[in-house]
Order: sequence, then structure tokens, then C-alpha cells
Amino acid sequence: IRLGSLESQGSEPQFPGGVDSLYSYIDFNKEIIEDEIPINPTNSEVVVDVLFNGAGQVQKTKIISGLSVKHNEQATQLIQNMPPWNVSGEEDHIVRLSVPYNHLSRYELENSNNLYQKSQEQFNGANYDQAMELIDSAIRVNDKDLKLYYFKAYILISSNRLDAACPIIESIKSYSQDAISFFNENCN
Repeated sequence: IRLGSLESQGSEPQFPGGVDSLYSYIDFNKEIIEDEIPINPTNSEVVVDVLFNGAGQVQKTKIISGLSVKHNEQATQLIQNMPPWNVSGEEDHIVRLSVPYNHLSRYELENSNNLYQKSQEQFNGANYDQAMELIDSAIRVNDKDLKLYYFKAYILISSNRLDAACPIIESIKSYSQDAISFFNENCN
């Protein structure tokens, strides 16, 4: 699976929960690498061939197209730490995965983090409307940072707007156990 197109041998292995859950897993678990310039700055992904055994566990990885040493190491580690995939049969499967990287400029990253911190300050002062405006601005700058969505949902819950918070939590709950717990505590 190349996050959008299938390139596999044998029957089709599936990430638990499907392609959307795979995107979520990758987005939630990768970190922004800002101190290393990619070898190929026009490329924005690390492409990896992954060998899965019949139990769906990663056996071997091979970088097909990389960005930088740190990006390649992180993509490989991310893949090696994935939960077992759903596979049919006992044979091994080779899947091509693409780990996309969103290269924010240092300014965009700092701006997003500053807006997030200011939103937290407003939230701590019980200024929920101002906190919401700031977190929305942070999301517009960096829509790949899942902590921003998590905090937005938290603001909504704290201002008794579960109707608006629960769809956000629903959309991020596959990212982590904390989000699942958060959803179960507040939206069930």
C-alpha cells in the first residue's frame, strides 16, 4: 500500500482499521524533523518496502526512496513499531509504504507552537472563546499537528459543547489510547 495505491504481492494485507487508521497512526507517531535538510528537498516522503510474515508482523524493511538519515530512521522505526497487520494465509507479504512529511518552515512551526501556547494560557484563564480562536489559528497554520485537534476538543468539552467536541474526538481516537479514553469518558 502506498497510501493511496496498492502495490503488494499475494493477498492484500490491511492495517487494523484500514487506510484511514494507517494515516492516523503515521501522523500521530511521527515527529517533525526540522534540523536536517532532506537529501532530495523536492521529495516529501520516505518510501519503504515492508516484508510482513503470515502473522502480519514486520520482518524486514528496505528504504526505496528517502529524505535524510533522520527521516529515514524515523520512518523505519515507525513501521517497525506498527501493530500487526491483518493478513490472509500463511505466506509472507511485501507492501510498499509511503511515510509523508509535511515540511513546515521554522517560522510556521514556531507560529503554530506560539498560538498553541497562547491558547493554553487563555484556556487556563477560562477565556474559552479566545482560546478557541487561537487554537483554530494554530490549526490553520499546521493542520498536521494532532495535539491541536485534541486541545480544541478539550476546550469544547470544558465549555460544555460536547456536540462539537465529540466529532473531533471521534476523528482522532484511532491515534492513541489517550484519545480513546478521552472519547469514552466524554462522548458515550
